[in-house]
Amino acid sequence: MKRFTIIITIFIIVSVLILSSCSAKSPEGTLKKYFKAIMREDYETAYSLLAGDMLKEKGSLEDFKKSFENMKEHNREIVGVRIEDVVLSNDKKRARVHFVLTIKENGKESDYRGAYILILHDDGWKIEGSIF
Repeated sequence: MKRFTIIITIFIIVSVLILSSCSAKSPEGTLKKYFKAIMREDYETAYSLLAGDMLKEKGSLEDFKKSFENMKEHNREIVGVRIEDVVLSNDKKRARVHFVLTIKENGKESDYRGAYILILHDDGWKIEGSIF
């Protein structure tokens, strides 16, 4: 029984490591990581996934944090994200990711559709711009 428990534990650990390492290595994984970081209020991680025009649009890390703190003050928060579609360029270095964002406002949840453009950089996929 003890051996079985050890094998199951090792299997779970390996599975988690494999899934977590793959998630940010794809455009959809990067987008999920971005929104999950925001939901956990880990704004530094979310901000680190921005580049180019999106980084310019969001301003400094402090401005980025304040925008989400302002949402919370107005009883609005992101509570979920669902990836709908990923379109890769021919060279596989650019992607358009369509998603549905669930926002809770005053106790009521609403879905909003959007799309982000992601570019593959040396250190992984980064969110470069938005299409709403």
